[in-house]
Amino acid sequence: MLHDEYAEEDTADEFEKSEPEKEAENISITTMSSTDVESIAPLEGKVNSLLGETSPAATDANLSLVKLYQFHPERLNKDILSKVLVRSLMNLPSNDLQLILYLLPEKQHAEEPTLTVVRLSNHLERAQYAKFWEATKGAQELLSSVPNFHTTVREFISSMITLSHRTIRIEQLEQVLGLSKEQSNSYIQEKGWSNDNGAISLGSVDQTQTKKMSQNVKFDDLSRILKTLNK
Repeated sequence: MLHDEYAEEDTADEFEKSEPEKEAENISITTMSSTDVESIAPLEGKVNSLLGETSPAATDANLSLVKLYQFHPERLNKDILSKVLVRSLMNLPSNDLQLILYLLPEKQHAEEPTLTVVRLSNHLERAQYAKFWEATKGAQELLSSVPNFHTTVREFISSMITLSHRTIRIEQLEQVLGLSKEQSNSYIQEKGWSNDNGAISLGSVDQTQTKKMSQNVKFDDLSRILKTLNK
């Protein structure tokens, strides 16, 4: 399987609050107080146990924990926060990371690991995929704290390019997915794409997944992808 080959990598009015802000203020875990310091340790354990999942329960645990850190910044655990930030980045195109950043104590916005995760997120949201993969090289320790980071991000990028392209040159595909020539051949086969003398047809895609992805992607996002890949 391909995954085994590179598993190691792995506004409205001025005073109106944004949607992420409104959502963040309503976050709670029913079995735990949103301000009780005694809930921090159990939630940290829950976050660790759900790291490999993308379920609503995992997202709720991440957000609830960071909300507790907001009330008790002295109890903030940088190792756990790193995992929460990376996991939220992996959930694109959802706004999980924006919610986390809104809840995060302001001081943390100017410190690591927040700076690195925000930089990586900016590259992805601007469709600067080659820059994204280059930036990950200096953040392997951080990114390896959560399982399947590289695989999950590649799936996100693949879904984005299938929304904007029918075909793509293999050299360009390797660049945007951060793959070597050997890895790209395996990836193309796994996705069910066809290779016609280096022109990769993206027609054989998971239509259900693509439809789900397109519901969360704005027109401006597709415009950025087209602009980036057509340079």
